[in-house]
Amino acid sequence: MSPGGFSYTETDETTETSQYTYQNSDLDEYFGTPPIRDFIYANFLKYIAHIVRRDAAHPTKQALFIVPERKYTQNIFNKVKFLLPSYDITDTIFKMNDREKFNQVLKNRFSYLQKQSNEQFS
Repeated sequence: MSPGGFSYTETDETTETSQYTYQNSDLDEYFGTPPIRDFIYANFLKYIAHIVRRDAAHPTKQALFIVPERKYTQNIFNKVKFLLPSYDITDTIFKMNDREKFNQVLKNRFSYLQKQSNEQFS
């Protein structure tokens, strides 16, 4: 898939092993793909926004907004706050209700989404 990606080395006189010479970041740059971490984070945020836009009576949305009784239980919105640190959490939830506004937030945070939207219209 990538030219010159494998190199062969002799471990001893009878066996030969191969190893891949490129790092993931090299492949991302070569093929023009986004870093896998950004791709996963963006899809996680899109999924949470999808749940937020559901009807208030939907069990998945109700479960998302449960306030835990235990003291140190993790809240899903802590991760959202970590991924979108420049936004207030209430502002983020408000923007999640409007798909276009939230897509703009994602495009500002993840640069590869801007490139994708530009390529779609050209």
